[in-house]
Amino acid sequence: MQLAAQRWRQTRQELERLSNSGDEQRARQQLLSYQLEELDNLALGENELEQLEQEHKSLTNAEALFGICRQVIDQCSESDSGNVLNALTASLNRLSAVTGGPKALDEAATMIASAQIQVEEAVGELNRFLDNFDADPMRLQALEERLDTIYTLARKHRVHPTELPHLQQRLMEELEGLNASDESLERLGEELAAYAQHYQTKARELSALRKQAAAQLATAVEQEVQRLGMPGGRFCIELNPFESAEPSPHGLEQIELLVSANPGQPLKGLAKVASGGELSRISLAIQVITAQTSRIPTLVFDEVDVGIGGPTAEIVGQLLRRLGERGQVLTVTHLPQVAAQGHHHLFVHKVRDSETTHTAVANLGKRERVEEVARMLGGIDLTKESLAHARKMVVTSK
Repeated sequence: MQLAAQRWRQTRQELERLSNSGDEQRARQQLLSYQLEELDNLALGENELEQLEQEHKSLTNAEALFGICRQVIDQCSESDSGNVLNALTASLNRLSAVTGGPKALDEAATMIASAQIQVEEAVGELNRFLDNFDADPMRLQALEERLDTIYTLARKHRVHPTELPHLQQRLMEELEGLNASDESLERLGEELAAYAQHYQTKARELSALRKQAAAQLATAVEQEVQRLGMPGGRFCIELNPFESAEPSPHGLEQIELLVSANPGQPLKGLAKVASGGELSRISLAIQVITAQTSRIPTLVFDEVDVGIGGPTAEIVGQLLRRLGERGQVLTVTHLPQVAAQGHHHLFVHKVRDSETTHTAVANLGKRERVEEVARMLGGIDLTKESLAHARKMVVTSK
C-alpha cells in the first residue's frame, strides 16, 4: 500500500516537473540546435588548431625567417669575402699537406672534415626550406580568419578552443535528452494511470480487511475493557474516508478509536474523552488482544490501575504478566495486586542528603520484594499477617 502510493506520488511529481518546464524546455532546445549548427559549420578537425597556429606563426615571421636563412647560407658557403666552407677547406688542405706530423694533426683534420660535411648538410637543409617556403599573404589572411572564428566561438561558450569538440558532444547529448522528454511525458502519463489503478485495487482490499478486523477487534477490546474496571464501557473503531482523492500511504480511510467510558454516554474520540487511567486500560486491552501478532519490543503503562482495586486490580496484574511473557513491559503501579504479578520489581524512591534530593531506583530481591508488597498492602508498619499475605501473592503469581 505504502509502496503503491509512493510510486504514484513520485510519478506525478516527475510528470508535473516535465509539464511545467515545457516552455523553458522548448527554448533550450532551440538554443541547443543553434549552437550545434554553429559547431557543425565550424567542423574543427583533430589537431587542426595546433597546425593552424604553427603555420600562422611561420607566415607571420616569414620575412625575418627568410633573411636569417639567406644570411646563414651566405656566411657558410656563398660569401666572396670568406665563408665557413672555404675556411674549413683551406684549413683541411694545410693539415693534409703535413706529412709525418703528430697524431693530433690527423685527428684535427678528421674533425674538420666532419665539420665540413655537417656545414654542407646544414646549407642544403636551409636551401630546401627556402625552396618550399610560401609567404603568400592570402594564405596568411585565410589562417587569421579561421583562427578568429575558432577563438570567437570558444569565448562565446567560455571554453578553451581545444574543448570545442567535447562541448559539441555534451550539447548533442543534452538535446537528445530533451527531445526524448516528449516521449517521457506520454510514458509517465500511462504509468501514473497504471499506478493509480493498482493503488485503488490494493486500497479496496485493505478497506475490506479493515472493516472485518475493526468489528472483531472492537468487540474483543470492549469485553476486556469491561473486565478492567469500566463496566458498561463501549469501544468502537470507525473508518472515515479521506476527503482527498489523492492516494494516501494509509489507504482510503482514516481510523478513529471511539470510546464511551460510562453507561449512557455517547461514543467520542478516544483522545478527547479518556483519562490517563482509562487510556492505559484501553491500551492494555488492545495489547492483550493483539499480543499474538504485534512486534512491539517494549510497552510502558502508567496509571493503568487508577480508580480500580480488588478483583479488577488482580485481573490487570494477570494481563500485564501475560504481556510480559511475550515482550518487555514496564508498569508504574501503586497496587500490590499488580506489583506482585511482575517478573521483576523495581522500587522508585527519593533520596535526600543535606543539600539535594534525587530519585533512585532499586532492584528488589525476594525478601525485599515481599516487604514492599506488604507495605503496599498495609502501610509502613509490617506485620506477620501482611508479610504472609504478600508472600502468598508473590508466590501464587508465578
